[in-house]
Amino acid sequence: MEQLPHKSASVALVVQSDVIQRLKMATSLRRVGFEVLEVSDAIEAIRVLTSRVVDVLFSDIDLYGEMDGIELVGWVRQHQPNTSVVLTLEDRPHPGRPLSH
Repeated sequence: MEQLPHKSASVALVVQSDVIQRLKMATSLRRVGFEVLEVSDAIEAIRVLTSRVVDVLFSDIDLYGEMDGIELVGWVRQHQPNTSVVLTLEDRPHPGRPLSH
């Protein structure tokens, strides 16, 4: 019986400042067959994106650090246009921002 060539898993990069949310998303993506890389901010994400091929980027919009998720998407569109992007938004307080009532 002829074996089909093994297709490697698609690579997903999860960018999420909240470690619990990052772990939840990474676990879910692994369950459906992705190879998952995890980072906590946009600068770390850019380091990964410049060092290896990433098929899809899952990023929170409201990242801590120098860049937010929207700025990261702009960088990806300019430098890695073949990478798909999924943005998420969490309902959580951000340090230094008041809670809305």
